[in-house]
Amino acid sequence: MAYKKITVPKTIVGRIASYFKAKNMFFPGISGNNNFLSQTGNSSNTSGVFWKGIKDDPKDLNAWRAPYQVQRMKNDLSTLKKGIEEAERFESFLPYRIIIQTIFLNTIDNGDVFSAINKRKDLTLLKKFHICDEEGNTDEEATALLDTTWFHLIRNYIHDATHYGYTLVTFGDMIDGGFPNLSIVRRTDISPDRLNVATVPGIPVGLPFMEGEYFDWSLYIPTPTENGISKCGYGLLYKCAPYEIILRSVIGWNANYIQRFGMPTLVVKTNKDNDDERDRAEEAAKKLASDPYIILDKEDEFEFANGDSSGTGWKSYDNLETRCIKKISKIILGHEDAITSTPGKLGGGQDGEESPVDKALSAIESKDTRFEEDIVNNHLLPKLIKLGIKIPVGKVYRLKNDKETNTEAKQDAAKAAAWAKIALDMKNAGIKIDAKDFEEKTGLKTTDIVEPVSPPTSESFSPKLKDKLNKVYAKKRK
Repeated sequence: MAYKKITVPKTIVGRIASYFKAKNMFFPGISGNNNFLSQTGNSSNTSGVFWKGIKDDPKDLNAWRAPYQVQRMKNDLSTLKKGIEEAERFESFLPYRIIIQTIFLNTIDNGDVFSAINKRKDLTLLKKFHICDEEGNTDEEATALLDTTWFHLIRNYIHDATHYGYTLVTFGDMIDGGFPNLSIVRRTDISPDRLNVATVPGIPVGLPFMEGEYFDWSLYIPTPTENGISKCGYGLLYKCAPYEIILRSVIGWNANYIQRFGMPTLVVKTNKDNDDERDRAEEAAKKLASDPYIILDKEDEFEFANGDSSGTGWKSYDNLETRCIKKISKIILGHEDAITSTPGKLGGGQDGEESPVDKALSAIESKDTRFEEDIVNNHLLPKLIKLGIKIPVGKVYRLKNDKETNTEAKQDAAKAAAWAKIALDMKNAGIKIDAKDFEEKTGLKTTDIVEPVSPPTSESFSPKLKDKLNKVYAKKRK
């Protein structure tokens, strides 16, 4: 078997070797004769060699990674531009997602971004699921096998791919029919273009997670490319990053403004020319907040000067911050007011019509539902069945649309109540409604009302009948 030789730049080799040397660890080098990628016979994938000394465990792809820390970086728009340039390099072995994914680590720390993502994921993750046949009949036993912590964690990771662009789940050991050590692989180490996991970020060679046992014990979740340059999308966080960068800067600028103009400046006026006395006055001014008293000479003067001349520039901070939050909300949730609005309140229509926010969230929920069901049915379930999870072949994974069912039930009940009132009003007016028409309008079955029959009274009897009855009862009394 022929192997393709890869020449890695000396700067990368030196960088890795220096790290291991500094840690007093064995540095295995990059040479070897065990080429994992070439074993499939696909020459387009023959781009890596085995790193001796790194644990080769198909069940745990993180064992392939060297203990190398991803350095956080200062985020700005120029760094984001460098990140997209790094991801769109045209050479097949040079594109990386290191800068972009490192930027995302800071983007997700923003409270507005974090809450918007969680709100979007909850639209789908809070829905119940079941394993069923094509007609929707639930297989309770198979459903119970997946109603576990590890499976719910996979569901969460599936939706993370929408925001980060991709996710690689590594199962870990199977214990008692489950995967308690399930985790994800660090995204900076993953190349969605070369489909490998690098030992250290920044090298083109790596482990081919879409082949052999690595494929069986992992789940790769990509998103569709937006521009055809890369095999995989960049994720919603890339769309949010410019606004989050500006938002973080605005908050910093606003904090500086408040510090400078939000609280009055303490002004000390003194005629003293002795350095020690002036130092004591300065020290007293510094401690005024913690020690709210001061001893002055008659000539000394302390006063607070308010920043009345600061103008109205502070309004621009709130304006720009609001605009950035609305953009983030629109990107993630489909509507600029979806983060802060109360469901059913903002812009609600008449007669139970959905508000614009509710319509946007419903569209997002429907889209994410289809995405999750596709990943589970076409990618995850075949792997679980192969690994021994007893899910019947031919059964499918479906999310239950409880929200839609409840909404339809409420609408049907309201409709039936309205028609019942019409029927009652017509009856009181002496008009009888057609039973068949009423059933078609409401879906309720009807029956005829049986009028109660009053027992006969003595006044309704004829004189002859009364005489006979009196004779009968008179004999009984004797």
